[in-house]
Amino acid sequence: NICLKYTLTDAMYRNFRVVVLRDCVRTMEFPETEAENWANFMAIRHIETAIGYTSTSSEFIAAARSES
Repeated sequence: NICLKYTLTDAMYRNFRVVVLRDCVRTMEFPETEAENWANFMAIRHIETAIGYTSTSSEFIAAARSES
C-alpha cells in the first residue's frame, strides 16, 4: 500500500511523469472491502487525482507500438 504510493509521490516531486498500469498493481484489501476491491479502486483513484496517470497494460503497449 504505502511503498508504491510514496515511490510515485517522490518521482512526481522530482518532475517525473508518473504512469501506473492499473492491471499490474494491487493494494491490500480489508475483509469488508475485498468483495468489491474497494481499497484498490480508491488507491488507483488517488493516484489519478493527485499523483499522475494510469493506464492498462494493453493500452500502454498499444501506445508504445504506435510511437515506433
